[in-house]
Amino acid sequence: MRTSSGSKQLADLKQQLQLRVDAMAMRLGAMNAHVIRLDALGRRLTEMADIDSREFNFDVAPPSGGPENDGEGVSAGIPDLTQMLAQLEQRVNLRDSQLAALENVILAQELKEDIHPEGRPVARGFISSYFGERADPFDGREAFHKGVDFAGAMGDKVVAVAEGVVTWAGERSGFGKLVEISHGDGYVTRYAHNQRTLVAVGQMVKRGESVALMGSTGRSTGPHVHFEVLRNGRQVNPLSFIGH
Repeated sequence: MRTSSGSKQLADLKQQLQLRVDAMAMRLGAMNAHVIRLDALGRRLTEMADIDSREFNFDVAPPSGGPENDGEGVSAGIPDLTQMLAQLEQRVNLRDSQLAALENVILAQELKEDIHPEGRPVARGFISSYFGERADPFDGREAFHKGVDFAGAMGDKVVAVAEGVVTWAGERSGFGKLVEISHGDGYVTRYAHNQRTLVAVGQMVKRGESVALMGSTGRSTGPHVHFEVLRNGRQVNPLSFIGH
């Protein structure tokens, strides 16, 4: 017969075991809810960033494997909460890694969009001369125009078309008062014939930030901004970036 002391110890042991099982079950439920939220967030971010869902798939469990457990020390029919917790922790860690990688991809996309030249260098005005062959405005001879001219009023704001670093701000032969901005990824933009420059070399500028006031300095017949886009050191047609 069991003694009352032995029965009490067994009852206490069962109670402690049940408390541990209950605590593990609560932790399991909380972690499962966390995984569901991470999966939902991952799917939403993938859709918003327009990224191939096969690259960041939040609908499948992480792959796993290993030798089969021989069952020693585990009661048949009783869920192995420890193993389930380990699997969930593995899934949480994978989702955290996926979300971190996804964040880097999204940030890189945003950065690339910010530094990619796009839009007009003036808020108002019209294109007075296009990129390509034209008659030189001073001697009438055929010459290649390496940018696009926007005519406007003296003192109109000239704005950066992308984020970047100012690499020139001052006089340059033929250009008059010039602002040159390096945007990274091989892109450089130039804004020439300004009345006054508003930035300094080394300064960071944002898209849409005023960098100069329109003028007619240098080789110019009237107030306008000569706008150039260079890719890997060569002028390309700015119309591809300006739009209409």
